[in-house]
Amino acid sequence: MRALKLAEAGDEVVVRLQELSGAPVDGVHLSFARPVVGVRELDGAEEPIAEHGGGAVLPAAPPRLALEGGKVVLDFLPYRPRTLALRLAPPPATVAPPRAVPLALPFDRAGITPDDARTDGDFDGQGHTVAGELLPATVVSAGIPFRTGPREPGRANVLDGRGQTLAVPAGEFNRLYLLAAAVGGDRLATFAVDGAPVRLLVPDWAEPVGQWNSRVVAGAIVQDPARIAPAYAKTVPVGWVGNHRHDARGDNEAYVFTQFFRLRLNLPPGARTVTLPDDDHVRILAATAARNHDDDVVAAQPFTDPTVGTVVHFAAPQGIFIGRTAVMLTSPNPGATIRYTLDGSGPTATSPVYAEPLRLERTTTVKARAFAPGLDDHFVATATYTKVEPKPAAPVAAASLAPGLSCRTYEGDWPKPPDFSALKPTGQLTLATVELPTDRSTDRFGMACRGFLAVPADGLYHFKLRSADASELRLDGLPVVENESPDFISRFGTAALKAGLHPIEVRYVHGTFFVKGLELAMDAPGAPLAPVPPGRLFHLQEAD
Repeated sequence: MRALKLAEAGDEVVVRLQELSGAPVDGVHLSFARPVVGVRELDGAEEPIAEHGGGAVLPAAPPRLALEGGKVVLDFLPYRPRTLALRLAPPPATVAPPRAVPLALPFDRAGITPDDARTDGDFDGQGHTVAGELLPATVVSAGIPFRTGPREPGRANVLDGRGQTLAVPAGEFNRLYLLAAAVGGDRLATFAVDGAPVRLLVPDWAEPVGQWNSRVVAGAIVQDPARIAPAYAKTVPVGWVGNHRHDARGDNEAYVFTQFFRLRLNLPPGARTVTLPDDDHVRILAATAARNHDDDVVAAQPFTDPTVGTVVHFAAPQGIFIGRTAVMLTSPNPGATIRYTLDGSGPTATSPVYAEPLRLERTTTVKARAFAPGLDDHFVATATYTKVEPKPAAPVAAASLAPGLSCRTYEGDWPKPPDFSALKPTGQLTLATVELPTDRSTDRFGMACRGFLAVPADGLYHFKLRSADASELRLDGLPVVENESPDFISRFGTAALKAGLHPIEVRYVHGTFFVKGLELAMDAPGAPLAPVPPGRLFHLQEAD
């Protein structure tokens, strides 16, 4: 079974199955708790192939697809996937929809920001915020409405867990639902209903809710099979997902998914109060009291495979740092204890227990391992964080500089930028910023631009080089970004620089690819990535 989901439209159930042994299989039976009364075969894009019901068989001979006694019977060719849309018989009984009342929360943190004020908050203590342009004013999850907080700049819209007490509204409510998540890893949090403790797992807002066995560990691809991170799947219901978040520089972090979870507290008759955890790692977006019997239903069997091994995730601003950095360790395995080492040795059951972010002031290899009862704990996550010193600025007299970059152009075909200094240029020009010239053909074209980049302050700078064909960015004579040919995507690099002027070189080649373009962006302390403005690029006047 590759997938099981509700159809995008209508009330069908979509199932994707595939034969994986390389041999044909006949007579596979697929059944549900209710009889199947109709089945359609879909293609990989979930477009219909054919339709039938009531026991009829698709006209195409193999592979078979039939309905027999409320069950689907089908055959498989080797490795061939099949996608089905199933219509189930009506349920024998229905329950009333939930009756719900959203609560007004005493928000105390600005953690949801609009797209035009991305830095106006801090959800996780690291400057990240929930993308307010994605989060609806009312989130509906499993029939429960959650009213989220205000979006105006400066307004609090998230509640930290500090042991606050919420009043249950009057009415015959049997549930209190929370739209919540944790920061700094999953938290086993203690709530209370009229003083009676209730422990709930609150998953992390930015950690993946599941993964296959993964070769990506601490942001790097590992080749050693022993270092592959084990698979896992979290089972707390997801209430809402965002496909990006805002960072401290004001950028949209595309495809950094954020998720908030639908937590449930059962309320006995006459319940009057719910006390939140005294744990400021727990963040609450909304709370709703409801009378709801729909979720008395439990799955006959878990859809996910059981977790067999522990895993540890690392979170740090980046792999290199100036001065000091902090590394956060988390585990998606409930109740796991993380142990770590900083001397390169493997963690054991007696190694230090992780309790707070690790503060590093020198180049360090961190190794971490999670221990949890009943799970294989052999996996050791490893990452090296490298301390660097900013490159000093070049001793260049301001009077010797002119605005822009000095560029030489060349004719030819190259798969990547060559050493242009060994070639004879066909033209020369000055460009105010990193871009393609507009006064000449750029087919079968090469260009090398040199000069100086003005850096406003000491720091770690991030660069984004976008080009239609192959290109390179070099700073202080060292490669920072290299783009392959042709892909027209952005690649990123990082450099530690002192304030002042730094030698810069941009090399670019273009064949006959119909898309053309070249752009360099960089950030600055407190500012997001943006195209490098003309006022930051200079060249020696003698280069003219």
